[in-house]
Amino acid sequence: MVCFWLFVRPALRRLQGIDDGFWRDALTGTLEAPLPGGGKRDRFLPARLTTREGELRVTPVAPRGSHDLAAFARGTGLVRIRAGSAAADAGSRCRVLPVGAGHQLA
Repeated sequence: MVCFWLFVRPALRRLQGIDDGFWRDALTGTLEAPLPGGGKRDRFLPARLTTREGELRVTPVAPRGSHDLAAFARGTGLVRIRAGSAAADAGSRCRVLPVGAGHQLA
């Protein structure tokens, strides 16, 4: 799921003549729940994206692993955890890539 949104979709869009790239449409939002720290490589978790008071709010959805399609189905974005980063508390800023048809935020 993550590989499609980060690599395949941008490649397909470029083949169609649309200027696109890895993490290009990422936005900055505020965490509604804690985010774990990073390990040895970047990690991307599904997240529910909403707007409140004109601000993007990001609620991480904890998957049981990369095979957990139910967790990814509940998410409307991918929140990035950088390699080696410390855990982030609710209220911290984060980078998130909206996913889905039209990238609509509720």
